[in-house]
Amino acid sequence: MAALKELFLAVKTQLETVTEIEDVALYNSQFDNETTEHPYLYPNAFIEYSAIDWTGRAKQSQEVDIELTIHIGLWRLEDEPFELDAFDIVQAVYLSLQGFCGLQRIRDEQDTSHDQVIVWKTTFNTRLKDCSADPDKDKGTAFPVTLEVNADLDIDDVVIRTGDGV
Repeated sequence: MAALKELFLAVKTQLETVTEIEDVALYNSQFDNETTEHPYLYPNAFIEYSAIDWTGRAKQSQEVDIELTIHIGLWRLEDEPFELDAFDIVQAVYLSLQGFCGLQRIRDEQDTSHDQVIVWKTTFNTRLKDCSADPDKDKGTAFPVTLEVNADLDIDDVVIRTGDGV
């Protein structure tokens, strides 16, 4: 889970640099549960992970190609709409994340399934590697060592000798 947490925190921090975005959090169907959720400001961005299918690699590490959807809550219908600004906000989110942590935008979609909120979804993908179960993860990094060999080699056809003259 360390890789997922690190990615979430990095993306959250990056989204917080978008001046138009007021709140950033993990997605939890906030738009459908506005009456019971902790209040948040608009525009906002909520981060959702798709299904995560890990692939085992060497030394107990794992990799995953992961999709990350940003739910951008643009405004509530009771507020004065700013339709053209919506595209600028979506573009600002895209520009802040494209290439960040290897993220590549793969899909945009207007989410019309919420009664009182205008929502846009932008989906990115990236590759993660989790080495937290690697038994050698805390060992120091090995540096290349120069090895000197002090021997003369005699090579006769298919026979290699160490220079003893025989």
